[in-house]
Amino acid sequence: MHDFSVSEEVALLPFSFYVLGLAFGPMISSPISETFGRRFVYLTSVPVFALFIMGSGFAQSIATLIVCRFFAGLFGSPALSIGSATISEVWIPANRAIPMSLYVATPFLGPALGPLIGGFAVMALGWRWTAWITIFITIAVLAPACVGMRETYKKRILYKRAQRERKARGEANPRTTRGPLLPAIRNYVTTTLVRPFLMLLTEPIPGLFSLYVAFNFAVQYSFYAAFPLVFEESYGFNIGSTGLTFLGLGVGVVIATVALAYFNLKVYKPWVIQWKKEHA
Repeated sequence: MHDFSVSEEVALLPFSFYVLGLAFGPMISSPISETFGRRFVYLTSVPVFALFIMGSGFAQSIATLIVCRFFAGLFGSPALSIGSATISEVWIPANRAIPMSLYVATPFLGPALGPLIGGFAVMALGWRWTAWITIFITIAVLAPACVGMRETYKKRILYKRAQRERKARGEANPRTTRGPLLPAIRNYVTTTLVRPFLMLLTEPIPGLFSLYVAFNFAVQYSFYAAFPLVFEESYGFNIGSTGLTFLGLGVGVVIATVALAYFNLKVYKPWVIQWKKEHA
């Protein structure tokens, strides 16, 4: 608001458009991951995400900041959309609950700790440091993970294996015998991209569950916008102290994650073992 001379409502747009990017990204990244593999999506989206975060840090106008934040959300969303698929491909169902609960906790625990870190960083160094800290974490955590990871999507693994075997036998690459590109793109758009929308509108379980998740995210992200207004304007907190108020959300996420892990180890697994014995 101070640097760009904008109203309070306009100052919230970079935050809102980032969340909007998170919503649109999975519609593109999920189908692409089932064509080119999970690893391809991670390796292409994470660097672009970091570039747009860098752009938001160098932004000299509110319009630039809004655009960069939107595309940062767009390219940062594949981890939210295909991360669960990666976990499902690495762990068998009986051992999947704990890693899945940890994975689900991260997009909630991160925004709970982010305002705390960002608040004190803004007080000490300025608002642009929220971008630099994000880039530092991306390089330190995500870059080694993406570079060192292997492909987990079964169809892509089999496809690459078949390619190597054909190459060893001296056979031609099927890519050279494919049809025109335009029909393939048309099929991808009309089938792969449109199918999720059709499921959303025609299937009651995906539609209602998506509505439930949308409500939860709307309430959660409303907290991130409302907390600073309430605690700074009504109670006189500074930016750093306001970040401390988000720790309650983080505590709730930790309690839920521990409860899920306990239920999986002490209740679910014994049930599965007993059921297998009875039906062996």
